[in-house]
This record gives sequence, C-alpha cells and structure tokens, in this order.
Amino acid sequence: MSKAIIKIDGAKASDLEAVYDLLKLVNLPIEGVEETIDHFLLLKHQTDTKEEIIGCVGLEKFEQYALLRSAAIHPDHQGKSYGKQLTQAIIAYAKLIGVEQLYLLTGSAESFFKKMGFTTIDRSQVPAIVKTSIEFVSLCDEQATVMIFQV
Repeated sequence: MSKAIIKIDGAKASDLEAVYDLLKLVNLPIEGVEETIDHFLLLKHQTDTKEEIIGCVGLEKFEQYALLRSAAIHPDHQGKSYGKQLTQAIIAYAKLIGVEQLYLLTGSAESFFKKMGFTTIDRSQVPAIVKTSIEFVSLCDEQATVMIFQV
C-alpha cells in the first residue's frame, strides 16, 4: 500500500473544470477564473491510482497589485493546515511575479486571513485598478471584508 502525496502545482487550462467543481462545492463564484487560471495554484492529493484537486487559490494581477481570489479547500480535507500551505504558496508566488500589495474580499474567512498576516482595510483604500476585478464589480457585495497583505 502506497502513501498519498499532497503537492502544490500551477494550474493549467485543462484543470478548469475541476477548479469549477471545487469552487461550486464551497459556494464560491467561478466568473473570472478562466481568464486568470494561469495565476492559480492547486493543491493535489495523489495516490498510485488517481490525482485529485482538493484545493485552489488564484491571483488577478494588476500592475504591482493583485487580488487573491477563489481560495478553497475541499470540505473533506479541511482542518489539515492545507489552507495555510496554499496561502503561503500564493503569497510566495505573488512576490515572485512582482506583486507588492495583495488584496482580498471575504465574507467568511476574515479570521483565517488575519492569522496569515492580512489586515482589514476600508474599501476606499483599494487602488482603482484592483476595483476593476469582477470580484469588486459584481461578485462580492459591499458587506464583504476587504483585506491587504504587504508582499
């Protein structure tokens, strides 16, 4: 019997349907994912017989800024620090591609992201270019908490 392997990989266009399935499962929007799939990281559970996407997180890049979006862990795999690993990986990736400030909108994960070093800010503090994201334009309501991380 072999051991399962957990790994983080960059997403490809062929991963899109699996990412959609995961986001729908955890009630997150899929709009805008296809356009940014090249800036997504996937958490994969791999055994001898199959490879399954159990987590994802993506970036929408705007000059030196980025919006962290679509952070999800499959419900069967939550509580194992996978969200922390994936968030640390996307922050490292953001730094690698020249992001200086990372923003996010959340309705339910504010305490998780605070533990990861994000701070709550007012919506008015977000650069106008970041506010062109579909997340700001139509997907997240005004009640969503806005957070920032200095990369």
